[in-house]
Amino acid sequence: MFIGELAKRSQATIKALRLYESLGLLGPVQRQGKYRVYGAEALQQVQLIRHAQRLGFRLAELQSLIHHHNGAPDWSGIQHQLAQKSEAIRGEILRLEALQDELHRLQTELSLCLNAPSQVPERCV
Repeated sequence: MFIGELAKRSQATIKALRLYESLGLLGPVQRQGKYRVYGAEALQQVQLIRHAQRLGFRLAELQSLIHHHNGAPDWSGIQHQLAQKSEAIRGEILRLEALQDELHRLQTELSLCLNAPSQVPERCV
């Protein structure tokens, strides 16, 4: 299939596909004259790349994993990266929960200031 068909099937832009190719994420791409010709494996590769991006991976993180030394994905490396990403997200959730708790505390304090002006805490002055 040509690049337009791959873009349509993968729901990626032609510009994105060219970027993936330039970064080596699609492996060697066959040519038919001046046209790029992609096989079914390229569609799977693009779907894998796009899925990884939705999970928060940067293209630079994928370069060493997608095409390992034998041309196949480094599945154990991908598994390791997924575990690291999961741990980072867990940490971010904890950080955001603490931020939410602080916001709730400030909202409560502000409500006290606004609802009981005669008993205004020092922080409200």
